[in-house]
Amino acid sequence: MKNAYFGSTNLFDEGHVPDVIIDTGTSYCSLHKDAIDRIQYDMVHKYGLGEGHYNHVHNWEHSCTEEQYEAIPDLSWEMQGTVYTLPKRDWLPRRHGSCMIQIMLGKHKQVMMGINWF
Repeated sequence: MKNAYFGSTNLFDEGHVPDVIIDTGTSYCSLHKDAIDRIQYDMVHKYGLGEGHYNHVHNWEHSCTEEQYEAIPDLSWEMQGTVYTLPKRDWLPRRHGSCMIQIMLGKHKQVMMGINWF
């Protein structure tokens, strides 16, 4: 993998892009804490969502309006010259005025492409 992006934000430092694991048996995609932190920072500071909190199922949740949700970009990965996109509806559902990040916190630097990728 060459890199991963949340809009224009690079999720990994140059030269520190992790390996990718494809696993359809995983609940969600998995990213390292540093990448999730970058997504959350942008969600609050670029797109105006409320500060995040862990919800009852241990996912990060942010208050968000429909307008804020529409402004949030998809996730994308570049592998061997091809850009793959994961639409926000598949990893960031909006319900009852909240957006919930459905990406698992990975313990390793690998990116795991879980069931919401397929």
